[in-house]
Amino acid sequence: NQYLIVNQVDDAFWLKTGDIGIRTMYGGFVIIDREGNLVHLIDSRAGLQNDMLWGAWEDDQGNLWLGSNNGISRLEYNSPMSTFNEESNFGERVNKILRYNNRIYLATETGVYHYSKADQSILLDNKFTDYNSTVQDVNTLIWDMCEFEGKLLAVSSRGVYMIRGDDVSLISKIRARSISKVVCKDSSSVLIGNNLGQVFYLKFDQNDLVSTHLIEDSLGQIMDIKGVYTKNGELNIWAGTFEHTVVRVRVDSVGRDYKVEVYDTSAGLSPGQIIVHMLKDEIVFGGDKGLYRFNNVQSRFELDPSFVVNYPDTAQKQVFKLYEDRSGKVWVSDGTYLICGNDVNGKYEWTGIPFYGMDIGHINSVYDDGGGVYWIAGSDGMARYSSKNRKVYEHVYHTHIRRVMNGDNMLFFGTHGSKGGKGVMGQGNYLVPELEYENNSISFNYSSTYFEKRDFLRFSYKLVGYDEQWSTWSSETKKEYTNLDEGKYEFRVKAKNVYDQESTVVNYLFEVLTPFYRSYWFYGMQIGFLGLLFVISYYFGKTGGKLSRLAPVMATVAIVILFEYFQNYVEDNFEHLTGGITVVKVLVNVLLVLLLLPLEGMLKRFMNTKTIDR
Repeated sequence: NQYLIVNQVDDAFWLKTGDIGIRTMYGGFVIIDREGNLVHLIDSRAGLQNDMLWGAWEDDQGNLWLGSNNGISRLEYNSPMSTFNEESNFGERVNKILRYNNRIYLATETGVYHYSKADQSILLDNKFTDYNSTVQDVNTLIWDMCEFEGKLLAVSSRGVYMIRGDDVSLISKIRARSISKVVCKDSSSVLIGNNLGQVFYLKFDQNDLVSTHLIEDSLGQIMDIKGVYTKNGELNIWAGTFEHTVVRVRVDSVGRDYKVEVYDTSAGLSPGQIIVHMLKDEIVFGGDKGLYRFNNVQSRFELDPSFVVNYPDTAQKQVFKLYEDRSGKVWVSDGTYLICGNDVNGKYEWTGIPFYGMDIGHINSVYDDGGGVYWIAGSDGMARYSSKNRKVYEHVYHTHIRRVMNGDNMLFFGTHGSKGGKGVMGQGNYLVPELEYENNSISFNYSSTYFEKRDFLRFSYKLVGYDEQWSTWSSETKKEYTNLDEGKYEFRVKAKNVYDQESTVVNYLFEVLTPFYRSYWFYGMQIGFLGLLFVISYYFGKTGGKLSRLAPVMATVAIVILFEYFQNYVEDNFEHLTGGITVVKVLVNVLLVLLLLPLEGMLKRFMNTKTIDR
């Protein structure tokens, strides 16, 4: 109340969410619920250009448009996706996210971060100020974390840290990269692998570390590690390595003896990195071609035909990251794209639209925080996704041609006008420009009214009458055509947004006029001139005397002109077939000569006959 009093309420209205939006004169925009509780404060600290607002409006998609002294701001305040990256002052590499002791912890390149405030109060501000609370003494690159029997374990290049409540301790100086926990009825362990090819499994008694077991064989640079106990109490440790192999360590039930097995492409694996995952309490393996399962009987890896991923805009089938959430939904990433799906009648159905354009770099991990909330860790930050916040991804939006130029002459500047000077929507026939052939170049500038994540907008165009198909999608917003032939043209352009939805198509009509030397009347004049030459040749041949000597000359001139005409016509219309090859051009000219020789002979015989008759 005091905040609103001090900053002067100027307007208030109901939002589509059922909350109340309040525009203030000096304190930005405030959103409260029906009970008057603060839901969201949007001011300059949250990225608003200026706290002094002159107008506010909510569009049909639930986006807020706020007019301030410095311009217009657009806010998608009820978005299911919130991103935390360099733009929100948090460009850290995040390797793992999980909740422990009612706090969200982040394993980053500079240590373990956490915050203790309520989730919503921080996320709605879309800033990371409160995350700059580093767990004391853990200020190194953290590769992985796991919660284990009331403790949070974090592994780094310095060793293994244990966080218990507010207490932090370095329990082991094992240089680690990956951590996993394995639990069975009678025993529980934490597995740790590092890039030195070492595998450790730690056992705890309540809160104390009681033993550390080391697999002494060098297994290669371990990238990830998982373990599972068999029915007879044997511990099977699986590890993926940077050497593109998979290692299995079989530890007996006593924990003393073990056997190491190394698998590569000869065992059915695809080339490249193989990542070890857990799916439905079973060890599975992600590769470039999909998901593999291990056949114990044949000691081979087999591609799972039911697990076929479907990433957008790519034929990539790689399973780089895999996570199964509490509801059994599976999240998969090839590093760039993130999709999630359910097993429906033995086959997975995928969706990835909500995660397009997250802009957090390489996907490292996914964490289910409950209540439909998911945290996604990336190489350039992180994101929070709430499936409870519904969003319509398929809706109509438009592309607009902003300007059309013919050299230095502006043909169109974004709005059509009627003959009376009023603005009209369509391009009437009287608005179709006619370009002189000497000025047969034209350029188009275009844009779209889709404002969410505009950096991801792509455009495709086609000039009907010139292009055979639509262009490939590009971020370019200008297209120029030069040296167009005479004819009528229609330029079409459309956009595709970050969610892979296409806009309506906008068009612009124009015509390039025919040059006089390609007009029908000019062709008629040329034919008439040739005919006149032949007639005069015939007449001179009949008259005899000195004029009869000119008849063959004029006939030869007419034949040469006819030959040149046919030669130019063939070169202009069939050059795309000859490919500009000199030998082919010569052969075409020889063929034309051979075709015209009978005409020349016929004319000479005709003239000689007339001379003899005379």
